[in-house]
Parts: sequence; C-alpha cells; structure tokens
Amino acid sequence: MENNHIQLLEMIVWSISNLCRGKPKPGLEHLSIVIPHLCNILQSVTGEILTNACWVLVYLSDGSNAMVLQEMDSCGIFQNCASMLGQSSDPSLILAFLRILCNFVFGDTGYIHKFFNSDILELISRALTTSTRDVRFEVCFLLSNIAEVGGQECIELILDSPTLIYTIIEIIQSGHMDLKVEALWIVGNIAEQGSEEQLQKLVQLGMIPLLCHNVETYDVKTILMILDAIDNILIAGDRLGENYRLTLDEHGGVDMIESLQTYVNDDVYRRAVEIIDSYFGGDDSDDWDEGRSL
Repeated sequence: MENNHIQLLEMIVWSISNLCRGKPKPGLEHLSIVIPHLCNILQSVTGEILTNACWVLVYLSDGSNAMVLQEMDSCGIFQNCASMLGQSSDPSLILAFLRILCNFVFGDTGYIHKFFNSDILELISRALTTSTRDVRFEVCFLLSNIAEVGGQECIELILDSPTLIYTIIEIIQSGHMDLKVEALWIVGNIAEQGSEEQLQKLVQLGMIPLLCHNVETYDVKTILMILDAIDNILIAGDRLGENYRLTLDEHGGVDMIESLQTYVNDDVYRRAVEIIDSYFGGDDSDDWDEGRSL
C-alpha cells in the first residue's frame, strides 16, 4: 500500500474511532457501511491502523445493539478474532478482541456457541498464561460470564482444558487480588450453573480448600458467592453420596464459616448460619463427620 494511501486510511479510521467512541453512536444506516470495511481492515493492515480499527469494533459492540452485533457477525468478526488472537502478541490488540467477545456475551448469549469452542479456548488459555495483567483479567472476566450464561456445555469445555483450569487455580492461589476475585467468580459460576458431575470435578481439582482459604478475604458480594459455591458443592456431594462436608471441615472451612456468623453484614451472617445449620448443626447432619480421625 502506498504511503499516501496509508496516511489517508489512518486518518479515516482515526476519525471513525472518534465518532464511535462517544454517545450517541452513528445510526445503523451508516454503521452498516463502515463495519464490513473495518472487518476487512483486520485482515489487511498492521500497526496503528489495525489497533484503531479493533477498538472501533469494541466501541460499536458495546451497548448490546442487536442489529450492530448481527452486522458484525455477518462480516466474520468471530473468525477475525480467532485469527488475530492466534497471530498477535500485542496486548492492546488481544485485549480489544477479548473485549469484543465479552460485548457479544453481554449483548446476546446466543452468540456464545458461535465462537466458544476448543480452538478459541486454546487461544484464550495462551493469553491467560503469557500476556499482561489487563489481558489476564479480561480473560477471567470473559470466562466467568460464559460460565454464568453459556450453559453446561461451555462449562465442560472449561473444565476439560487442563492448561486453562490449572492456570485459574494458580491465579486463585497466588494471583493479584483483582485477578483472584475474577478467577473465583469463574469457579462460583460453575458451581451455580454446573451439573453435579461438573461440581464433582471442581472438588477433584481441589476447589474446596481454595474456597475455604478465600471465604473471609473479599467484598460482601464475593464472600456471598463463595458461600453459595460451597453450599452448591455440598448439595451435589450429598446427592452423589460424597462426604464433602468432611472435606470442608478438614480444610478449616467449617470454622471459617462459623466465624462469619459474627460478620458485620447481615446477608453474610444469615448465609453462614444457613450453611452451618443445614449441614453441621441439626439432627439430620449428625453423621457428617463419620470417618473423621480421632
């Protein structure tokens, strides 16, 4: 491409970026002309033009406009995202493509099954292990939302990806606080939406001690999510004939939940009381500690 053409394209994309960054966005009659060209640019240019074009698509996909999402889908945006995630090592580009996928998840959950497969999961796993903290946070945010609304088929893909799931575990064990919280939400949403067998996989991966060690650490919303995850795992264990109550106690979980009965927030207090009463305090729960070492 000749230099003067590159400069002209830079100016056009930059101008479109400024128009689309704010609100209200241009009307669909204009965007339907622009979006195909932006998708084509993703396959034909590099450098600042490519970065700006990617972020224009981020701005356009943000806001859940069904017609805009449909237009981007028809132009092959998911194939472009997968291709660029596989080729690029630029954190800004990777972040942009992940943000586009997140926007589609928020806009219409039906799109999840168009892009979430083993191939894209491998690319996402690579970004989670090799890229910047911002990119890693975006990956965790994307996965936590997919686990929440994508159904058990998507959860199975996450659980069956060793690189991905062990990286999530590593983040929960030793990651930066904001990354740990988002990784915990992946686990919490799996525990909320997964099958009993999928919750059994969580236990086999060592999630009960991880939840125990983090139950007192975070904001109220996250603490309640962890308590709900523990409750869901205990329910699954009872139905499967597994004594997850004992596992919880062996890792200090019962003591930690009991300590939350003095927590200043009423919702946390009530949830802690419910779990203790349901599994460890009544006549129906007398045999939970069967097999405990004396």
